[in-house]
Amino acid sequence: MAFQEKQAAHTGTGSSREDLLNALGSMYIAVLFLGVQNSSSVQPVVAVERTVFYREKGAGMYSALPYAFAQMIPIWWRWYYWACPVAWTIYGLVASQFGDIMDPMPSEGGKLVKYFIEDFFGIKHDFIGVCAVVVTGITVLFAFIFAVAIKTFNFQKR
Repeated sequence: MAFQEKQAAHTGTGSSREDLLNALGSMYIAVLFLGVQNSSSVQPVVAVERTVFYREKGAGMYSALPYAFAQMIPIWWRWYYWACPVAWTIYGLVASQFGDIMDPMPSEGGKLVKYFIEDFFGIKHDFIGVCAVVVTGITVLFAFIFAVAIKTFNFQKR
Protein backbone atom coordinates (compact mmCIF):
# COMPACT_ATOMS: atom_id res chain seq x y z
CA MET A 1 0.00 0.00 0.00
CA ALA A 2 1.35 3.45 -0.86
CA PHE A 3 2.32 5.99 1.80
CA GLN A 4 -0.74 8.21 1.18
CA GLU A 5 -3.11 5.26 1.41
CA LYS A 6 -1.45 4.01 4.61
CA GLN A 7 -1.67 7.44 6.18
CA ALA A 8 -5.20 8.13 4.96
CA ALA A 9 -6.41 4.79 6.29
CA HIS A 10 -4.67 5.32 9.61
CA THR A 11 -5.11 9.04 10.31
CA GLY A 12 -7.86 10.06 7.94
CA THR A 13 -5.59 12.55 6.17
CA GLY A 14 -3.28 12.56 3.18
CA SER A 15 0.49 12.42 3.36
CA SER A 16 2.25 15.41 4.77
CA ARG A 17 5.59 16.22 6.29
CA GLU A 18 4.08 15.84 9.75
CA ASP A 19 2.65 12.40 9.00
CA LEU A 20 5.97 11.20 7.64
CA LEU A 21 8.00 12.65 10.51
CA ASN A 22 5.55 11.11 13.01
CA ALA A 23 6.09 7.70 11.42
CA LEU A 24 9.87 8.17 11.47
CA GLY A 25 9.73 9.37 15.07
CA SER A 26 7.81 6.26 16.04
CA MET A 27 10.48 4.09 14.41
CA TYR A 28 13.23 6.02 16.20
CA ILE A 29 11.55 5.71 19.59
CA ALA A 30 10.99 1.97 19.09
CA VAL A 31 14.66 1.37 18.21
CA LEU A 32 15.84 3.64 21.03
CA PHE A 33 13.58 1.92 23.56
CA LEU A 34 15.01 -1.47 22.63
CA GLY A 35 18.53 -0.09 22.99
CA VAL A 36 17.79 1.42 26.40
CA GLN A 37 16.26 -1.83 27.58
CA ASN A 38 19.36 -3.73 26.48
CA SER A 39 21.79 -1.22 27.95
CA SER A 40 20.09 -1.22 31.35
CA SER A 41 21.84 -4.51 32.05
CA VAL A 42 25.20 -2.71 31.73
CA GLN A 43 24.48 -0.06 34.38
CA PRO A 44 25.63 -2.16 37.37
CA VAL A 45 28.97 -2.71 35.63
CA VAL A 46 29.37 1.04 35.05
CA ALA A 47 28.59 1.73 38.71
CA VAL A 48 31.32 -0.70 39.79
CA GLU A 49 33.76 0.85 37.30
CA ARG A 50 33.20 4.30 38.77
CA THR A 51 33.76 2.97 42.29
CA VAL A 52 37.02 1.37 41.17
CA PHE A 53 38.06 4.69 39.57
CA TYR A 54 37.50 6.60 42.82
CA ARG A 55 39.45 3.98 44.79
CA GLU A 56 42.37 4.00 42.35
CA LYS A 57 42.38 7.79 42.15
CA GLY A 58 42.51 7.95 45.93
CA ALA A 59 45.46 5.59 45.89
CA GLY A 60 47.28 7.93 43.48
CA MET A 61 47.33 5.50 40.58
CA TYR A 62 46.25 8.13 38.05
CA SER A 63 44.70 11.57 37.84
CA ALA A 64 41.17 12.52 36.86
CA LEU A 65 42.22 14.26 33.64
CA PRO A 66 43.00 11.13 31.58
CA TYR A 67 39.82 9.49 32.88
CA ALA A 68 37.69 12.49 31.91
CA PHE A 69 39.44 12.74 28.54
CA ALA A 70 38.72 9.07 27.82
CA GLN A 71 35.06 9.50 28.72
CA MET A 72 34.38 12.40 26.32
CA ILE A 73 36.31 13.02 23.09
CA PRO A 74 34.52 15.42 20.67
CA ILE A 75 36.41 14.11 17.61
CA TRP A 76 35.20 10.65 18.55
CA TRP A 77 31.59 11.57 17.65
CA ARG A 78 32.52 12.22 14.02
CA TRP A 79 33.24 8.57 13.26
CA TYR A 80 30.97 7.07 15.91
CA TYR A 81 27.90 7.59 13.71
CA TRP A 82 29.33 5.15 11.15
CA ALA A 83 30.09 2.56 13.86
CA CYS A 84 26.76 2.93 15.67
CA PRO A 85 24.40 -0.03 15.20
CA VAL A 86 21.38 2.15 16.04
CA ALA A 87 22.19 4.60 13.23
CA TRP A 88 22.47 1.74 10.72
CA THR A 89 19.23 0.18 11.97
CA ILE A 90 17.27 3.41 11.67
CA TYR A 91 18.79 4.15 8.27
CA GLY A 92 17.77 0.70 7.03
CA LEU A 93 14.25 0.96 8.45
CA VAL A 94 13.59 4.39 6.96
CA ALA A 95 15.11 3.46 3.60
CA SER A 96 13.16 0.21 3.37
CA GLN A 97 9.82 1.62 4.50
CA PHE A 98 9.77 5.03 2.83
CA GLY A 99 12.74 5.24 0.45
CA ASP A 100 10.94 3.79 -2.59
CA ILE A 101 7.56 5.54 -2.27
CA MET A 102 6.85 7.62 -5.35
CA ASP A 103 3.71 9.36 -4.02
CA PRO A 104 3.62 13.16 -3.98
CA MET A 105 3.47 15.03 -0.69
CA PRO A 106 0.99 17.90 -1.05
CA SER A 107 2.46 19.71 1.96
CA GLU A 108 5.85 19.81 0.21
CA GLY A 109 4.63 21.18 -3.10
CA GLY A 110 4.14 17.76 -4.65
CA LYS A 111 7.65 16.50 -3.87
CA LEU A 112 7.82 12.72 -3.93
CA VAL A 113 8.29 10.92 -0.59
CA LYS A 114 11.46 9.24 -1.91
CA TYR A 115 13.08 12.57 -2.76
CA PHE A 116 11.92 14.19 0.48
CA ILE A 117 13.64 11.40 2.46
CA GLU A 118 16.80 11.79 0.36
CA ASP A 119 16.89 15.60 0.64
CA PHE A 120 15.80 16.00 4.26
CA PHE A 121 17.67 13.08 5.85
CA GLY A 122 20.17 12.01 3.18
CA ILE A 123 18.75 8.47 3.21
CA LYS A 124 18.82 6.59 -0.09
CA HIS A 125 16.86 3.44 -0.86
CA ASP A 126 19.78 1.96 -2.79
CA PHE A 127 21.79 1.75 0.45
CA ILE A 128 19.57 -0.93 2.05
CA GLY A 129 21.92 -3.78 1.10
CA VAL A 130 24.86 -2.03 2.73
CA CYS A 131 22.77 -1.47 5.88
CA ALA A 132 21.85 -5.15 6.02
CA VAL A 133 25.49 -6.21 5.64
CA VAL A 134 26.70 -3.74 8.29
CA VAL A 135 24.02 -4.66 10.86
CA THR A 136 24.69 -8.36 10.29
CA GLY A 137 28.44 -7.74 10.47
CA ILE A 138 28.14 -5.84 13.74
CA THR A 139 26.08 -8.68 15.19
CA VAL A 140 28.66 -11.28 14.14
CA LEU A 141 31.49 -9.06 15.46
CA PHE A 142 29.85 -8.71 18.89
CA ALA A 143 29.18 -12.46 19.01
CA PHE A 144 32.84 -13.16 18.13
CA ILE A 145 34.13 -10.70 20.75
CA PHE A 146 31.86 -12.31 23.33
CA ALA A 147 33.07 -15.81 22.45
CA VAL A 148 36.74 -14.77 22.63
CA ALA A 149 36.20 -12.94 25.92
CA ILE A 150 34.44 -15.91 27.51
CA LYS A 151 37.26 -18.22 26.41
CA THR A 152 40.16 -15.89 27.28
CA PHE A 153 39.25 -13.96 30.43
CA ASN A 154 39.06 -15.72 33.75
CA PHE A 155 38.46 -13.60 36.84
CA GLN A 156 38.28 -16.45 39.31
CA LYS A 157 40.98 -16.74 41.94
CA ARG A 158 42.07 -20.16 43.06
